[in-house]
Amino acid sequence: MESMIGGEEGKSFVFRVRQRVRTSEAEIAADFEAEYRFSEPGGRISEEAQVEFAEKVAFMALVPYLRESVHTTAMRLGVQPPLLGMVRQGEFRLRADGDAGSSADVQN
Repeated sequence: MESMIGGEEGKSFVFRVRQRVRTSEAEIAADFEAEYRFSEPGGRISEEAQVEFAEKVAFMALVPYLRESVHTTAMRLGVQPPLLGMVRQGEFRLRADGDAGSSADVQN
């Protein structure tokens, strides 16, 4: 799983995550982004707060879309949809290298 945080200084916060799932039949990728805009121009959010928000809120908001995209893509390809493990809040962590990690496993 790959992820990144960014945005436009003082205007928005962006979180993006890409999930790649390999099975014996296919490799499926799902890529989603959530953009959060400040209600007033000039908003500031510390790097620590960005990481915490990404890990606890933004990631969890995108999980249902990642899961649905992987499942739907597998069905359209005519392959067995992979069984994606549960992800509980707090299990997802951003790493310094930009990759993300979670204890959720993919099963065929």
